[in-house]
Amino acid sequence: MLHGCRFIRRGKGDHDIWISPFTNRHFTADGKIKSRHTANAVLKQSGIDYHFG
Repeated sequence: MLHGCRFIRRGKGDHDIWISPFTNRHFTADGKIKSRHTANAVLKQSGIDYHFG
């Protein structure tokens, strides 16, 4: 668990499906995120109040 988010299952390729306790929604996270913009988008979907500058 990361910030209360729970792993649900593996997705296609190297993507994982998680659920956020903040938004109560599923979101997809790539296992090898290289772009800070993509990482910030995933954090926004999960409801975590943090961003990479």
